[in-house]
Amino acid sequence: MKKLLGTGAFILACLVGILPAKGGTEIDVIDVPTARMLNKNEYSLNFRFYQAGGLLMVGQAGLTEDLTIGASYGGEGVIGTGKFKGNPEPTFSIKYKLAEEGEKTSFSLAVGYSGQGYGRYYGEGDRVDR
Repeated sequence: MKKLLGTGAFILACLVGILPAKGGTEIDVIDVPTARMLNKNEYSLNFRFYQAGGLLMVGQAGLTEDLTIGASYGGEGVIGTGKFKGNPEPTFSIKYKLAEEGEKTSFSLAVGYSGQGYGRYYGEGDRVDR
């Protein structure tokens, strides 16, 4: 049942992401955050696959020209035959633009926070072999 629910959520997210999304606004360069922001009323929906059939969904929305918020959630066993195991909780992100490149400044500056890591989730007591 959980796997069916996870697959349904994935398909729904794909459809929602395709319909009104506007292409061309990349706010990260590969995995490195930049000072670029989503415009007001724009959103971005990204997916990342990882080991053990894992899938991470990241959604972000531009609330104003200077403020972007986001949320992400994922789990293992979404792809393949394994049992679905969701991450314990979603994570959130926020980014605020402090300065825009222009006549007075030669750079853009933004501050933000993202609590999302990448790959398999390890709990507090889990052993990690290196």
